Amino acid sequence: IEFSPNAKFISIGYTNGQVTVLDSKSFAIKSVRRDRKKEISEIKFSPDTTLMAVGAHDSMIYLYKVDKFKPLRKLKGHHSTILHIDFTEDRSALKRV
Repeated sequence: IEFSPNAKFISIGYTNGQVTVLDSKSFAIKSVRRDRKKEISEIKFSPDTTLMAVGAHDSMIYLYKVDKFKPLRKLKGHHSTILHIDFTEDRSALKRV
């Protein structure tokens, strides 16, 4: 579970790879993504809440544009489960552990 920095969204990752984004006030569903099949291990919003990064047990990070929750990029090449993701303050870089 991850809360956006602007407190507008709550993202929930599931063991089946689904990510659900809720409006934090009404709990209305804003988006449901089923882009993968492996368990979600980390969700992180950028400091300005324009991007959302989702890491999973498939060793990939998916980047989404928050305004429409559409996929922006799939970052491959990691050799193990994504345990932690962090954006730099200016969102120019993304670090994974």
